Amino acid sequence: VNHVLPFDIKENGQEDLMSIQYFGRGADDDKPDRYMPHCDGDCNGLQFKPGNRMATIVMYCDVPEVGGATNFRNSGVHIKPEKYAATFFSYIDPKTMKMDGGFT
Repeated sequence: VNHVLPFDIKENGQEDLMSIQYFGRGADDDKPDRYMPHCDGDCNGLQFKPGNRMATIVMYCDVPEVGGATNFRNSGVHIKPEKYAATFFSYIDPKTMKMDGGFT
């Protein structure tokens, strides 16, 4: 985050690492194994409030044969995972210091 936003973030005080493992289900399953669309942090377009989540990184440890993409549907960005790659995204505009308005 320090390389993208004008902060001096220290390691202590950050959120714990969260790991999600998808086991997948059959192609005909009516409830596929997935993360539903949501917004991390305050996605209200207002000024950033210290203490709120400001960024996320998704690390792809393995890649499924079907699916597995990260979608930012409001901005039209679709990221197809590659094994051992990562996707970083911030919720703050570094020029205005305002939170995302719902594009992530």
